[in-house]
Amino acid sequence: MTSRLITFHPGSSLVCLLALWLALAVRCAAQVTPVELSKDDPNSFFSMSVKVVDAATGKPLGNSVVTVPSMSPGPGSTTTNEWRFPTDASGLATVRARAFNYFSLMVSNTTYPTRSISWFSQQGSVRGALPTDYTFRLAHGVSIGGYVRDERGQALAGIKVLPWGNGAGMYKDNTIDARERESSSLSRDEKLGVVTDAKGFWSYTNFPTDITKLSIDFVRPDGSRHVFVTPSGGQQFSAEIGDPVELGALLATNAVLVLKDGVTIRGIVVDEAGKPIPKAMIRERAGGGWNVPIQQVTNDAQGRFVLPHRTGTQYLLTAEADGYAVSSAIATVSSEMEEVKLVLPAARPVRLRVLGENDEPLVGSEVSLPEYRNRGHLLPWKGTTDDEGRVVWTNAPRQALSGIITSKNYPMRMARLESTTTEQVVRVRKEMATSIAVNIRVLEEDGRAPVAKFAVWQDLQPHSGFKESSWSGTNGDFKAQLNVQDFPGGHAGGYRFQVRAEGYVPWAGEMMYFDEGDFATTVTLKKATQPVGVVVLPNGQPAADAKLMLNSGQGSVFMNSPENQYPGTGVISMKSGADGAFKFDGAEDGQRIVAIHPSGFASVKVEELRRTGKIPLQAWARVEGVLRTGGKPLASERISIKSPVSWAALDSHHLVFSATSDADGRFIFTNLPPGGYVLYRTPHNIMGMATTESHRMLLDLAPGETKQVKYSFDGRSVVGRVDAGGEVDWKNDPHLISVKLPPAPPDPNYYAYADPKEFEKARQAHGKSKAVLDYERKRQQFQLVFDKEGNFKVDDVPPGTYELSIRATKPNKNAGRNSWQRSEEVIGSIKRDIVIPAGAAGEEFDLGTLEMEVKEGLGTPSAPLDFSAEQLDGKPFKLASLRGKPAVVVFWGMWAPGSLAKLESVQAAIAKLEANGRPALATVNLDSASEAARAGVASLGAGWIHTRLAGNAMFDVTERLSVDTLPMVLLLDAQGRVMGRDMDGKRLASSVKRMAASKN
Repeated sequence: MTSRLITFHPGSSLVCLLALWLALAVRCAAQVTPVELSKDDPNSFFSMSVKVVDAATGKPLGNSVVTVPSMSPGPGSTTTNEWRFPTDASGLATVRARAFNYFSLMVSNTTYPTRSISWFSQQGSVRGALPTDYTFRLAHGVSIGGYVRDERGQALAGIKVLPWGNGAGMYKDNTIDARERESSSLSRDEKLGVVTDAKGFWSYTNFPTDITKLSIDFVRPDGSRHVFVTPSGGQQFSAEIGDPVELGALLATNAVLVLKDGVTIRGIVVDEAGKPIPKAMIRERAGGGWNVPIQQVTNDAQGRFVLPHRTGTQYLLTAEADGYAVSSAIATVSSEMEEVKLVLPAARPVRLRVLGENDEPLVGSEVSLPEYRNRGHLLPWKGTTDDEGRVVWTNAPRQALSGIITSKNYPMRMARLESTTTEQVVRVRKEMATSIAVNIRVLEEDGRAPVAKFAVWQDLQPHSGFKESSWSGTNGDFKAQLNVQDFPGGHAGGYRFQVRAEGYVPWAGEMMYFDEGDFATTVTLKKATQPVGVVVLPNGQPAADAKLMLNSGQGSVFMNSPENQYPGTGVISMKSGADGAFKFDGAEDGQRIVAIHPSGFASVKVEELRRTGKIPLQAWARVEGVLRTGGKPLASERISIKSPVSWAALDSHHLVFSATSDADGRFIFTNLPPGGYVLYRTPHNIMGMATTESHRMLLDLAPGETKQVKYSFDGRSVVGRVDAGGEVDWKNDPHLISVKLPPAPPDPNYYAYADPKEFEKARQAHGKSKAVLDYERKRQQFQLVFDKEGNFKVDDVPPGTYELSIRATKPNKNAGRNSWQRSEEVIGSIKRDIVIPAGAAGEEFDLGTLEMEVKEGLGTPSAPLDFSAEQLDGKPFKLASLRGKPAVVVFWGMWAPGSLAKLESVQAAIAKLEANGRPALATVNLDSASEAARAGVASLGAGWIHTRLAGNAMFDVTERLSVDTLPMVLLLDAQGRVMGRDMDGKRLASSVKRMAASKN
């Protein structure tokens, strides 16, 4: 037991260690004085002087081009080069541009890697944070390269190789509300690629050395694309995944990259009658990432096309032909996949007229299609209005789409583009709309009879779940007005509607956007049995007041204790009546209902409820156990239990319950639904990071089962120390000993899917797969608990071969301001295999001192300690007198519980050491009377120096040495530096041994 030591002393000061905020990459930029953010109109232009010089010589680079990427023309547009600014002979260019909350510059030179600088404002315009002049210092790059082979080891010639990525430049605060970042960049532009020779060799020169997280595209002549990525070294802002390649091999120009054969996608383009359409253009892109390049092919005279060597999961295909409406399909790759059929309806143009506030035609307005609002198509179309404000899209898809209208003298406007037989008029206003009209027509599934009565539910915060509203319609008709004030915080954005009627399956609309104007649609509802029934207890009797939660969205009910349930987005809750009966207005067959009652739990699909009319509860399971380490109960340890085993398989519910072991190591978990569980410990929680599951134990629970658990691995205590040569915040990161295993089965990647619903199915199947469950059963890890001096310990580690992983990062100095922003700047790491030999339970195994190079510590190593005190016999004492050998100093007091026991344990541990390896020993007493101190140390015997602090010295020394609990043990090295703090007897003895061995 320890007692908290709180000191108050006039004139004392708190000593804080402030982490030095140094950039990871070398950055050279003009020094500017931050200014307040501008309140000027962000649409107005400003000028900035940009200079480009050689980083090594300072020589001006007059053959460079400075660009403003935000002002670059879109695909298919004619450029006037008003976004490109060449430097003159003195390396100068005057940039004229506009800035909003983000602004960036890029400089290119044929003999140097591209460099960019960006500024980002968290509030309003970034204009006031921008300097009036800026200097780019360009440094020459290096070469990377390697060999490209097929799966049979044959060289592949003619493969286009395109490295791309961004440098590791760190953001820095430029003003209180703005951030600045400079780094190198490689664009994903196929014109910049290199081609493999007859031996499959390629070499890319002028590669920037600050890009450590790199992607490389390998493009075959048939357009198939294979991506490789470096697995470590920084952040890569890309949604894509790829096969791993080591940066070291690339820099040595001997990397061997094997392109998989993949699958051939075969397809045909036909009209609505099934007749082939020749000369159709097919655009193709892998997955759902907007930044993935689009490939393009033309089909043959029979309407067919072939896409060989496709290695992705899903491909979005869009076909376009004269006289037909654009149509799209999704191809899911498999070795047995059938021919993909793209059916093109006859063309029905979108006819649009754009008018201003006074109904004047807006000439030269550009109409384009934002991809993020038009998923499921690859549509590069753009149009410009004529003298009457008209524009026609001749082969638009039959679906309604989102368009952007950009006009002179008016702000950008979004509009819904409909493929109809009539002209659509869009009126652009200088002021944003404060309301839109909503018109919903609701019919039965035959499309003729109106639904007599229905309700309209709302989701006014993207994917937060549908919520009941006051809106209702009769005789198939509903009209209302949606206002800006109806949205959370008064910020109108995306919205969805759901139509519900008794006896029908609910209809849920796609995401729409307030800035696109009025909403109108016709809905058809399918008749279905209403989800009604009775909740019954395990004994068959009705369950009164059972809590029922219908998952009508993609949410999952989370439980963090038997009493607390937190419905996810889209979950609708109610309670059963006294007779156990309940009724939901509507639900789809595949949705689940979770029932919770003091007597049990259930999770059933709606289709099962419709068949049986009942939700039978299963009795709660229970886990009782004792936590032991070294054969002894471990008290006051946090233990958690979670389900499901893999959270990739989240379905209707998931939970994490936590408990603390009592004095006998006992713990209990009740109200557990049947299923698979992971029991784990959390020796050290780290804010802002996923919980580290230490000492994992998997178990299965049957309904009503009480499982007795012996929570122990009969393992050894593993100890050691890391010498980093600088100060490290060891508690900022999880450090582990993990069982050596093959890599985990890879998770499905969201961006590998063109259809998000297919990704959800794949995620569920993956999480419940035998491969994942087998991996989870074998996965084991033990968290190292560090003190501030770099000593670590982990208990109950069974014998075996493990991987030791220690990874230190720099704490985020802005953690309070940006709590979501977790520091990942690695300053040092150790990764090595270790073998823990068999031994008695609890027996210590010392890994010794591990050296870790820290490229940037938080400060210098701790200075030698010194203070003055008075020995109990009245003689003066200085701590520096103990230097020359390790020393153990125990701060204690008779009033602090546990002090005498701590002194005895230290004495016992030191007594077991060889005489020539024992440290100097000193006690520092903080009692008010010396008589009590003498009585307390009387049994320690010879070899100790007994001292005490009194008066102002007590406060000054304890504050300076951070002694805030009693008893406190400090282990000092021969120079008087703190090497350990508050160790138990065994760990103290092993640390002293280690120090003695190091000295020898």
